[in-house]
Amino acid sequence: MTRSCLRSIALSLILIALLPAQKEVERHQHDVPVGMNDVRSLVMDANAIRSIVYNTGSISGPGVMGNVLDLVWHGLGYGYEFGFVTGALVPSALNPADSIRFIVDGFGSSNRSTADGDFAPDGVTKWGWLPTLRYSNPVTKEIANNRDPSTWPAAWSSWQGVSGPAIADLELLYEMSDSTDAEFPYYPIPADTMRRGLGLTSETRYYQFAHPNLEDILFTFMTVKNVSPKPLTKMVAGVLGDPHIGGPSNFYDDAQDFDPARGMFYSWDPDNLSDIPALPPGYFAYRYMATPSDKGVTSASALIFGGANRPKNDTLMYNRLSEGMFSDFGLYSKDPNSLGDYILIMGSGFFTLAPGASERLGTAYLFATDLAALTERADLVDREYIIRFSSPAPTVAITSPLPGSVSDASSLNIQWTDTALDNDTTVSLYYSNTVNEQWKQIAKNVPNNGSYLWNTASLPDGILYKIHIVKVKNGMTAYDSTGGYFTLNKPGDAAPEGKLLSPRNLMLVSGTLPVTWLAGDADGDAVNVTVQFSADDGGTFTTLQGGGNPG
Repeated sequence: MTRSCLRSIALSLILIALLPAQKEVERHQHDVPVGMNDVRSLVMDANAIRSIVYNTGSISGPGVMGNVLDLVWHGLGYGYEFGFVTGALVPSALNPADSIRFIVDGFGSSNRSTADGDFAPDGVTKWGWLPTLRYSNPVTKEIANNRDPSTWPAAWSSWQGVSGPAIADLELLYEMSDSTDAEFPYYPIPADTMRRGLGLTSETRYYQFAHPNLEDILFTFMTVKNVSPKPLTKMVAGVLGDPHIGGPSNFYDDAQDFDPARGMFYSWDPDNLSDIPALPPGYFAYRYMATPSDKGVTSASALIFGGANRPKNDTLMYNRLSEGMFSDFGLYSKDPNSLGDYILIMGSGFFTLAPGASERLGTAYLFATDLAALTERADLVDREYIIRFSSPAPTVAITSPLPGSVSDASSLNIQWTDTALDNDTTVSLYYSNTVNEQWKQIAKNVPNNGSYLWNTASLPDGILYKIHIVKVKNGMTAYDSTGGYFTLNKPGDAAPEGKLLSPRNLMLVSGTLPVTWLAGDADGDAVNVTVQFSADDGGTFTTLQGGGNPG
């Protein structure tokens, strides 16, 4: 892919969950792409990530401003282009005994670049994802988003989130169709031979949260629907991405690896150099959180960019998205010379899409300063996904312990309520005792009877305890927590606790800077706090405030 933007490292998540099929195949009037002229964009900048996205399934793209719009995190761009690809094995209309490996991509749609994505021989007609009118306002060239009502269809009086109101600081919504993809002799709707492709639409939603736990994460979800009367019995889906670590002139020495325990692809630059000398690059990754049939990641490939290794190579893409296709990872640790410009492809297993049925594919892109922080953030994504995207039903609510309460015993009775307390379902319980609320398991899949006696004898005293409960029923997830903190204070003297809340690491600031913290003592003793700063990377410190604990 022609290099015209700066590049660095980040992390992504991908989620795919089965949605119920409709009894009838729905073909609404908007299931026709308007064409290349209806391609819209939006600059997402509601947290520490800033990037242009397009209503063709792509994040960043050829020709965007490097280190400005290309998946930028703390001043460096990390992505040349990332995009959603899906496909299926289908029979040829010329000879049903022949099978076609048919891939649908949106690469190149944003600027008519034919280098990587599929186009017709005329070089103009996109073979792949193009936007429909369903969620568009023809007057604006921005993708519909919750912050700007002028981007909504005229019929909307409020933002149309999954559950109604917006749940994130910035959300966007668009729909794509593959109906112009006439690359192969396959006709998804026999009564309409002008409708080509696989007979798919995709409702697409992106989310950015400004919360400190989520400021380095971008969530994306694609709900793919079969609007044809033909079943698709061997489908594949995933994300294809071309990271650039260190800038547009520094992409040639990237390293890649795969974390099988977390289902996470990640990239970094071992020499820690970028095109902007003052900005060392971080780590970039993405991962799948839920997949059809709960298969998890079933394939992951890192291919040197160039030649046939492009999204428009249908056979290569289908094969690499198929189950069991894993590259030889850990290349850098085995051979430090195995660096280069890689594209990453991660698949989620074969699945079937009946007429009218849908599958949801979600992705989280995450950034961190080093590998340790990256893996911690990846684990954080697990619980944040549960918290932020839990279903409206079933419901579950913790009633004890209460925020502000103090437990001085060696055990604690956790209590909760549920709309249907019964032993046919289970819950999982977790606790956290730090400000960043890293979950630790108490018990997994215990009977949903409303109470659990938790042995706390071996736990340290502390003022930052929370309980978290998760219930899953019929594929839907419910979550609750104690909200505020409670205290464990067993016999004996406990050490005081303190945590700096702001400023956060890597913040760029000017003028007056608020400094806030949380400090206290499980025994209830008064705590004195001294605030110091260093301007020479920890060499010397100057006291800003001493004594007292105003926070």
